Amino acid sequence: MNEKYAVMIPGFALFRGFTLDGAHMLLDGGKVMELPPGELLINEGDQPTFALLVLTGNLEAFVEREGRDLVLSEAGPGTILGELAVLCGIPRSASVRTTEESAVQQWSAAAFRSLLLTNASLSERIFRESL
Repeated sequence: MNEKYAVMIPGFALFRGFTLDGAHMLLDGGKVMELPPGELLINEGDQPTFALLVLTGNLEAFVEREGRDLVLSEAGPGTILGELAVLCGIPRSASVRTTEESAVQQWSAAAFRSLLLTNASLSERIFRESL
């Protein structure tokens, strides 16, 4: 299953120039999850135990205020979510759910930090994108 996602990763802007081996390194550090529409992945206020890479589909970040969901942003393939909470050790600032059938790569907080510490180029790309 991971092979089809490994082939996609070098085509994402954030990972442009990555080889297939580099894509496998990213996938080997976590787990791929295939999800139906409406799946809640992150709850606002939760502790940051993982970061996500959108592989296929679409996710939305939202907050609930006065009984209504306010969508803050949408995230498509190649987008990393939850990285700032993991890196800063702060509670989640928003919830995230799938809006269509989607696949994501999930790294534990420790695996994500290790990935960044062992790959300076990747760290620079992710920080630039996040900030």
